Formats: sequence, structure tokens, C-alpha cells
Amino acid sequence: MVQTSIVKSPTRYEWKTFDMSNSRKRKDKGGKVAWPSVEQQLIDAKVTPGSALDRLIRENQDFGMLFPSEANDKLRLPLWLRVYWRKHHPEIDYLPNDPSGGYPLALRDLYNWMIRNHDLRGLQGVDTR
Repeated sequence: MVQTSIVKSPTRYEWKTFDMSNSRKRKDKGGKVAWPSVEQQLIDAKVTPGSALDRLIRENQDFGMLFPSEANDKLRLPLWLRVYWRKHHPEIDYLPNDPSGGYPLALRDLYNWMIRNHDLRGLQGVDTR
């Protein structure tokens, strides 16, 4: 088993080594859903430490709002963004068998913009200090 660690550089979180045993299937040994750690999410998004995006990801970790199946689906939307969306859109009926997960297609575009603009300037409702 390869050891992994997080390196916090001035510009982003990075892997020190690569863990080959880290598969996309998120289950613990008991078969329960194993949600990714906030550190893993920051690494996956290559987030600038201390940025508005860093704070947004950290503030949206309530994965109890999601269906367990979302831990392994193929929507290509990070879990923290789904939590953020659900917090702001409780009026939507989210169904576990809905192929879109109840998320608009434009949410992927928003995510791509966030990844390119870690300061999130111009995004309403997000603390950008």
C-alpha cells in the first residue's frame, strides 16, 4: 500500500505521492458509503489554499443531504457543489432514480468556471473575501 500525504503549497494542495488503492468506489470495509475527506476534495479540484473556493468547499460538507448512490454516480459534479446547490434549492424534489440527480446541466459549467476562478469574484451569494 502506498502512503499518501497532502502538501500545502502557496498556490494549491498537491499530492506528495500517489495512492494506487484509491478507487472511485467510495465504500468503507463495512459496505457503507465512505464520503471523501475535505482534503481529498481540495486536491481533486487543485484549489488555491485560503481562496473563496477553498472556503466554499469546506462550508458544503453536509453529505447527509445527498443520496448514498451519489458517492459513485457518473454526473461529474463534485459532492460539495451538490450540497451547495441543495442548500439553495430545497424546493426541488430530488429523486434517487433521476438520471440528472435533479441538478441542472449548467451546474457543470459553473463548476468549470469555479475551477478556473478560485477567487469566485462575480459569483453572487458567495463570500469572496
